Amino acid sequence: DKYYAVGPPYVAVASDMYRIATTWTDFVVPIYKQMKAKNIDPFMAEMYGYSSAAAHLNLPHRISTSFMISNIDTSGEGVWPAWIDKRSSEEVCDLEMHPTAHAIHLCQRYFIG
Repeated sequence: DKYYAVGPPYVAVASDMYRIATTWTDFVVPIYKQMKAKNIDPFMAEMYGYSSAAAHLNLPHRISTSFMISNIDTSGEGVWPAWIDKRSSEEVCDLEMHPTAHAIHLCQRYFIG
């Protein structure tokens, strides 16, 4: 988990990303099928495929934990009500509180149908 539990954005040299991408495509379909067979929502299969490919190729990642504000424990309400609505505008814009946060990750999926 220290080097491979990652998500976008990815920054890599082209030669490493090419190796990961070609291996990723080999891994993602079997991971998807395995998740479906076990009645696990395969929503994250492509991310597991990416991480598995990077680990398989022994290409560890440097993980930035302050790149985005994210909260997977919001029980479906998303990060906006859990983080933004509960703070004053001064707190939300306080760069000393979150000096390197570049984005807010909603951690939810949306679909129609």
